[in-house]
Amino acid sequence: MSNAMKTRATLLFVILSLLATTTHAADFKKGVGSGWFLNVHNWTGTWGTATKPGKRLFEDTVADVRRLKKAKFDHMRLHFHIDGLLFWKECKGWKDASTYDKTVQCYKKNWAKQKKAKWKTKKKFYLDNKVYLTLFIDALKRITGEGMDVIIVPSGFHKASGAAYSLADGALYDDVAFRTLHVKFWSHLARRVRKEIPNWRQVAFQTHNEPFFCDDAKPQVSKWRSVEKRVIRAIRKQIPTSTIFTTSVCTNGDFLFKDDSYEKSPTVRIDQVMAPYKQFKNLIYTIHFRMPRVFVFQTLMSSDVKGLKYPMNSANLSSVLSKADDSKNYLEDYRDNGWNRTVLFDAIRQAADWKTKHGVKLHITEWGTTRSNVDGKGGGPDRRSRLFYTRDMVDAMKKYGITWTYSQWRDWDGITKKYIYGNDDYNSKNRLLDPAMIKRLKR
Repeated sequence: MSNAMKTRATLLFVILSLLATTTHAADFKKGVGSGWFLNVHNWTGTWGTATKPGKRLFEDTVADVRRLKKAKFDHMRLHFHIDGLLFWKECKGWKDASTYDKTVQCYKKNWAKQKKAKWKTKKKFYLDNKVYLTLFIDALKRITGEGMDVIIVPSGFHKASGAAYSLADGALYDDVAFRTLHVKFWSHLARRVRKEIPNWRQVAFQTHNEPFFCDDAKPQVSKWRSVEKRVIRAIRKQIPTSTIFTTSVCTNGDFLFKDDSYEKSPTVRIDQVMAPYKQFKNLIYTIHFRMPRVFVFQTLMSSDVKGLKYPMNSANLSSVLSKADDSKNYLEDYRDNGWNRTVLFDAIRQAADWKTKHGVKLHITEWGTTRSNVDGKGGGPDRRSRLFYTRDMVDAMKKYGITWTYSQWRDWDGITKKYIYGNDDYNSKNRLLDPAMIKRLKR
């Protein structure tokens, strides 16, 4: 069959599929992320090999999906990590902090090796690793089969020590051969979604999770868009009516917002990290919102901060500040800006102004806070502060017409009843949702 005949046959299949499939109006108003394919070297989320995977601690069951739907979430957001998909034969996935560096070194070595070889031995990596992609497709079937929509998004998770770019982001940034291969992979994945998932209209595609493209805090929007446009076209060639979530640079804007807001009032300059497309329709533009960082990441990334309250409380701030080390300046910012409901609403309002100016849809694909007692030693915000912050975020996004996906339902910022960081065997058994968080997450 000639290339022209193949193209016509593909187009005819798409048209017939569109006519034959019942229309599903995916809203993507209120969703939650999943760690299902976290550390997906073996698709398990735990230590193992390609032929003998470990326990599937991170798998979301039908019961999990049904609980989320009952809690009025209309969609889930599902990452897949590119490193493990590429190098499932060459490297072992990490089990914990003690094995993470070894895994990253293996990935780093193989990224460099393939770049030098111009990816000649990885031309069809997405066909070679049949186990992982088939399980990923099965996950999409499970979610959509329960009547929930799903956003799928590739992620460059691993990075060398001290590096700003993840290994995958670095390749997208400066490896021409990999960029071409990456676009082919997107085409393959979209085609599989269309052919294999009965409810394929319920699947949306996000172009990438947190592309950095932000050297020295200088956003490189044009460079990222040159990659993103190719991804959009590859998806639309397979599914012309697909919903696509675009992505902003500087880790979905979060990195720039952090720098912009240091020693000044909170600033959300979306125009610096993203620009609307004129040539594409049915796009939803995305940012991540992790402000104020010293509060939402306390104990996890700001390891010297515990028990910081929201809204800002002067007495509490002074107590936390007296015990802090590296985070003192950020705590002083938190105090000087007087973070409360009004300040938070103003930050979200700035994001909404960009949406209104360009007449587009805006979606926050990740937000949330460290859990209370996240480390099992009293770390993280107190429960009252966490609930207040969650309520204020939902209220602000509702007021300004911004849809959202809460970061994830399990893990360090999740919404289940119990969690202790690093104890995944324990966490896999505690899957019931926290009623107080669910109440604050109502739109």
